[in-house]
Amino acid sequence: MSKSESSPKNLPQVLAPVSWLVGRWEGEGRGEYPTIQPFTYRETVEFNNFGQPNLAFSSKSWNSKTNAPMHFESGFLRIMPSTTKVALMLAQNIGVTELLEGEVEGEVLHLTAQAIGRMSFGKPPAVLKTERVYMLVDENTLEFKQFMETETTPRTQHLQATYKRAQSS
Repeated sequence: MSKSESSPKNLPQVLAPVSWLVGRWEGEGRGEYPTIQPFTYRETVEFNNFGQPNLAFSSKSWNSKTNAPMHFESGFLRIMPSTTKVALMLAQNIGVTELLEGEVEGEVLHLTAQAIGRMSFGKPPAVLKTERVYMLVDENTLEFKQFMETETTPRTQHLQATYKRAQSS
């Protein structure tokens, strides 16, 4: 599937640099952090366009062994017109919000948190910084890495996943 085939026909031109993200991706990942036991998870990630100059984003993950729901995120991805500067705004089921900004270079999207909000009764330790990298390996394979820094742990890789493009029904 070429970039043009994987993109909606009416994708706003401003989104052309991230057209390779558009669609539904399913895969498995591994999570680890110095303060938790390593775990594996299954995840579905979607980047969709509804005619506006942004992509709607959603992510849902489940524990690979128990099938218990884990982490859910939703938000929007935008590009500054005539640039490769990207912003991803997210709300998470754990009471955290993130505003990440970065650049898309070819088929690699690298984002760093500019602002992180959390509910007043969120579980410690507070997340201070995050970084995400999405990379298209081939037309049907997307890789993801997330790095995180908290009040008690320096920047460390937290998540790594590989997704396959889900077939359209």
